[in-house]
Amino acid sequence: MAHKVIHPNNMAIPKYISKKIKLKEHTRISRSANAPLINKPWIPKLKTVGDSAYDFSVPTIWNELPAHVRLIDSFTAFKTALKTHYFKEAFH
Repeated sequence: MAHKVIHPNNMAIPKYISKKIKLKEHTRISRSANAPLINKPWIPKLKTVGDSAYDFSVPTIWNELPAHVRLIDSFTAFKTALKTHYFKEAFH
């Protein structure tokens, strides 16, 4: 879902999800500056685990992906690269 928000390509995204995902501003120029990162929100201790699970896990998982996977515009190509990445990670 994060990929669809960052690379919309005419896909219908629910507003409540797109409001939760905020891109991180790059303050320095680096090779990874072109690859979009998602801000991790500050989560107060008063929230339940269920309330904060999506808000925290999506940025964590997305930001851990390699830049070449995060930069893919096509959703089909992204799914293929994502599967390849996790298979390589699991079996190497």
